[in-house]
This record gives sequence, structure tokens and C-alpha cells, in this order.
Amino acid sequence: ASDVYKRQPQDLLLEEVIQSIENTLLRFQMPAGQLIIEVLEGDEFLDYASAKAQLGRLKELGVRIALDDLGTAYASLLRLKDYPFDAVKLDQAFSRHLEKRPRDLHFLASMLEMANGLGVELIVEGIENAEVFSAVTALGIRQVQGYAISRPISAGEISQRFLGQQISMQSSSSSLLVSFARFLVLAKGLRAVLQSMPQSINVQLTCDNLSCPLYPLMNIIPSLREQRAQLQQVIADIVGNHLSSEYSMEIYDHLTANILNAMAAHITAQS
Repeated sequence: ASDVYKRQPQDLLLEEVIQSIENTLLRFQMPAGQLIIEVLEGDEFLDYASAKAQLGRLKELGVRIALDDLGTAYASLLRLKDYPFDAVKLDQAFSRHLEKRPRDLHFLASMLEMANGLGVELIVEGIENAEVFSAVTALGIRQVQGYAISRPISAGEISQRFLGQQISMQSSSSSLLVSFARFLVLAKGLRAVLQSMPQSINVQLTCDNLSCPLYPLMNIIPSLREQRAQLQQVIADIVGNHLSSEYSMEIYDHLTANILNAMAAHITAQS
């Protein structure tokens, strides 16, 4: 192995390391964009005054830089604001217990929105089973890491199992957790349209049973039947301009929160 991979994090500040990375890329004819250097959020490397400039030099080579274990140190948002990261890897502490704590999907959705706004990729660690994988991808998260994809394997096994194959990112609607994620995305998206362009909404199509994540669950969680009907009426009232904008959105937020809470309570009770 190259000496590059045996060094301490702060050694990334050395001129010779930059040169070694550049020589290695040339030696193997590897496009620089295929190399991702991961920097742990808690590493003292980021506390050095010259760290930002050195990461900038790596970016000039075309190398991609990821902030690993986001959320484990105190300065997470400052790191994202001040350093030229291409991706952030969310620590598995935020996804490890989604089957028991579905409300954590709210946090993942917010992190995705923030990452998109900053123009960086979000990679969620700790995705360990098919149900969580489906729920997280239903949020729109495109990159995950964990046993749901594969346990650690050798380079030879990687080429046999994955090269030339595409892992399906289609989420299943067969679980409550996935339905929770789908409704969360629907509620957030619909809210934005109701606020900005309510007249563009086709109420009948929006409330169609085939596309509604709540419809298959109404026999499992009976309270959803009435709450769904109330939500449909509020949407119709907003589109028809029958309620003041501020008051109607307050009712919409209250109803969607109640629906998500009912789903989360049922999921938690089952776990």
C-alpha cells in the first residue's frame, strides 16, 4: 500500500502528501473525481489554520472530499459552511434505530434538504436492513452505507458482485415505516405548492386512493380514516380559497403532524 494511506490525519497538510496523491492518480490513470478523501468531523486536522487551503488544493486536483461522521462533534454546521466538502456522511447514530424511532426520518429529510441547498451529497451510514433502506430511499436519499447493501467484502468479491450491476433504489410500500417516509415527503412537497401555487393543484388527483400512502393503512390504523378525510377537505378549501392562507396552513400542519404521530406511535408499539 502507498504511504499515503498509512499517515496520520494531520499529515494531509504536508506538501509531499499532495504530491503523492497526484502521482498515484497519474500512475493508475485514475480520474481524480473517483477518489474521495474522507475527513472525520472530530479530527484535529480541521482545527489547523492551513486545513482549508490544503483541502482547496485537493479540490483543484479534482479529488472529492467528504466530511465523515457528521453530527459527532460540536461544530457540524460551521464545518459545512467553511470547508469545500463535496459530500457529508451522516453518522449511523441518526439512522440506527429507525424501526423503533420513525420520527427520526424527519431529521434525515431535513438533512437532505440542507445538503441539497448547500450543493453537497448526503450519504447516510448505518442502513442495516431492507425496510430501513426502502424508507430512507423513499425520502429521496440516493446514497447509503450499511449491511443492507453488503457486509465488508474483499476487492475480488466487489468486482464479482457489484461491477456492472445496479442496486435497485425503488422503495417498497409494504411496510408502515416506508409509508411514513412516503407521506412525510408528500406532506412537505404539497405544503410548498399549497403556499405558492394552490390553484395548480388537482384536488381529485391529489386525494386519489391509488397514490395516497395512507389509504392502505386505514384498516390498520382506524384513526387515519377520519384524519385523511379532514386533510382532503382542508386541501380543497385552500385550493378553492375558502380559508385565509395563514389559518388554512396552520390547520394543514396540525393535521399532517397528527397523522405522522399516529403512524409513528403504531410503528413504535409494534417494535
